[in-house]
Amino acid sequence: MNKIYNQGLGRESWADNACIGCSIANLNERKTGKAIPLQSIFDWYDKVGLAYDSTKFKPDGGGSNNVPTAEKVLARMKLTPMNGIEVSDSRLVWSSKGKLAQPPLLVLWDQLKEGYFVFVVKSGFKLTPECDIIPVQGLKKSLHAMALIEPLENGRGKKFFRLENSKGRDWGVGGCCYLNLLDLPEEVVEIWEVKFA
Repeated sequence: MNKIYNQGLGRESWADNACIGCSIANLNERKTGKAIPLQSIFDWYDKVGLAYDSTKFKPDGGGSNNVPTAEKVLARMKLTPMNGIEVSDSRLVWSSKGKLAQPPLLVLWDQLKEGYFVFVVKSGFKLTPECDIIPVQGLKKSLHAMALIEPLENGRGKKFFRLENSKGRDWGVGGCCYLNLLDLPEEVVEIWEVKFA
């Protein structure tokens, strides 16, 4: 059984911002079968100077200049491995911010069937009883990262992604939730492909 990290167990206020590190650890475990201690993820953020300063957070939902982006965390992992996890390369394959041309959804669907990917999603969502992500008006639209476990089809033409969160095994279904392919343009800000050394 895959280890489900719970970033909420961190000793510091910024530990709740270690979602990218937890996602990378989850993906690496899928590749190697080896989990790393949760504390080592937080220690890595300290070591490389990416620890989140919660005093700079803006409660109006505007975020903080101090929050490390996926791009920044992945670039740092190429230079400094996280408890033996070495990222050799990473690339942006989807962006809702116009950073690159968006492929058609079915092309993206096929592209995400092979490899290791981190989804950066809007955190202003709730889960249905089936653990599908649904947007909720009025919720703070900060960002959160989750690891792609697998693309799935339900046999009736619906395509969706199973995403693994870092909020513990009691969240969602065993720590996971589902994102409909058709909801991806609205709910996903970035998708990063990660390659391990």
